[in-house]
Amino acid sequence: MIDASNAPGLLRVANLFGAVSQAVDDAVSDAISSQSPSNISPAALSLVGHAEGITIAQIGRALGLSHPGTVRLVDRMVAAGLAERKTSPADARAVSVHLTAEGRELAQQVAVKRLGVIGDLISGLDPTEQETLASLADRILTTSVNTFDAGVRVCRLCEPSVCTDCPVEPVFVSHTESLREDSHAGPD
Repeated sequence: MIDASNAPGLLRVANLFGAVSQAVDDAVSDAISSQSPSNISPAALSLVGHAEGITIAQIGRALGLSHPGTVRLVDRMVAAGLAERKTSPADARAVSVHLTAEGRELAQQVAVKRLGVIGDLISGLDPTEQETLASLADRILTTSVNTFDAGVRVCRLCEPSVCTDCPVEPVFVSHTESLREDSHAGPD
């Protein structure tokens, strides 16, 4: 926690950063809410598209939903023809979720809309300021996202093809490698 008496400048930066974060979140939420059926979360579509084969438990943790709530969300996605369930290759007891062609198309529309809105918000910055903002965002993400679940939550609306040097990627690689090691480990 920041001590207000020792860091008035830092408090101002924190307050401004919080306001900018809220403005971006509000603008993106408003823009993408119309991109998918009213009972389907655009963030869920994007998340499953970004992390194809993600389990229901992982979707719930990333979106902050209970297990029953996540199951109902996936049920709606399946019923709408946007996703399908498959047995997880990593754990036969788990269900993985994959987008259908229609779901991928809708997730792509969400990503395009999100990037357009954020692009509009930062278009008033000159190229040097944009690069500075990117560098600062990279640094904040690198130091604050250190688990797979946190990475999935933060990147749930990201467009992977645009993020060519993702600061969160090491978390995903580490998680994938540990899953691979677990699947190859024999009985003790």
